[in-house]
Amino acid sequence: VSEEPIPSSATALVSTPSSSEVPGHVPLEVITVKSVTTIHCSMVADYKVLVVDDTIINLKVMNQMLRRIGLKNVSTVDSGAKALAFLKTEPVDLVLTDIQMPDMSGDELSEIIRQSSDLASSPIVVAMTAETSENLYERCRSSGIVHILHKPITANELKRFFSGTMTDLAKVPDNPYSA
Repeated sequence: VSEEPIPSSATALVSTPSSSEVPGHVPLEVITVKSVTTIHCSMVADYKVLVVDDTIINLKVMNQMLRRIGLKNVSTVDSGAKALAFLKTEPVDLVLTDIQMPDMSGDELSEIIRQSSDLASSPIVVAMTAETSENLYERCRSSGIVHILHKPITANELKRFFSGTMTDLAKVPDNPYSA
């Protein structure tokens, strides 16, 4: 897989806290962000991330982009069932999951993660999707997904997410999904 050029700007969904929301759930809004060239927080580079996608090429590309932007601990699995098995033995800070997968969707995976008491950690769950259905945001919120990254996802969007949004989510004191 070849490196993709990083655009000078990108459109991304970012989370903004609201007191009217259920604790741990974050509303989403679309903004345009300037190019981010590095992750400045060393804590971010140490996040343990699990990527879940049923398309192998998507797993390879996401793994490469996450490592290229500075994350050191990235694991990948190709199904929700494999993700749950992995999470029983390996603590992670973040699960990046595709929404539309056979057998178990990303929102179903998130709901099971929220309800499970036998996992090694209680990770933040973020969706990756090309889906644009009317009920996407509500489905994600109700399942415990706190953020949505829309495909195709660029390295620039990932940098913005990890240097801002993810750091903010991990710091929310009452966020039951904080790593």
